[in-house]
Amino acid sequence: MKELGFAYYQGYFFKRPKTEVARKISSNEMLRFNLMQMLNSEDFDIGELSRTIEKDVSLSARLLNLLNSPAYGLTAKISSIKQAVVYLGGDQLRHWLRVILLTDMKQPGKSAELTRLSLQRAKVIEMLSSHSDMQESDERLFLVGLFSLLDAMLELPMHRVVQLLSALDDNIRQTLDGSETHFRPWLVLVEAMEDSDWEKVGAMAATLDLEASDIMKCYKEALDWSNTVLTCM
Repeated sequence: MKELGFAYYQGYFFKRPKTEVARKISSNEMLRFNLMQMLNSEDFDIGELSRTIEKDVSLSARLLNLLNSPAYGLTAKISSIKQAVVYLGGDQLRHWLRVILLTDMKQPGKSAELTRLSLQRAKVIEMLSSHSDMQESDERLFLVGLFSLLDAMLELPMHRVVQLLSALDDNIRQTLDGSETHFRPWLVLVEAMEDSDWEKVGAMAATLDLEASDIMKCYKEALDWSNTVLTCM
């Protein structure tokens, strides 16, 4: 690496937003945020959601492609949004739509690595939670990881991103905005893993009652999963 002229081998630069210049949210971004708000609402109308998806040809095609991919692992082929709604149910449909919407939010010229890292964070936290005696909610932990890099992806301060996602659970919003919540240690753990800060990884593993072998296994599986998802989209 040194012979090739590399001076930096690992760092934060692409995970931190450039917020020196305030920018406005585009109409397309607002449409995506509005759909995300609908997904985050506790009493969302699945019929309305289905109709909204069907009106967006690109979103429909990507959702069906993803659901029929190895990333999801269905045995029966899904050929329509209505079939997807019936087969998956509201919770699973929301889960995968959030993943697709996240990939749409990356700014032009931004590295796809941000999307990959977001997916990887979401999956590894979700998987690790099943190995902990803390019995956290997988869905909320998945969202903490999934949205944790939206500030860098959108080049907006995180407090602004959190305002745009006001329908999110308060614990998720506070965690994303940097507050010390009971979800925060999971995000600190995955950030320490990305930074190869093994001392902090060990400390957080003890806090969350996790085994080192489970951490590395889940991290590898989450990496493979995120690669598969992005390939399918």
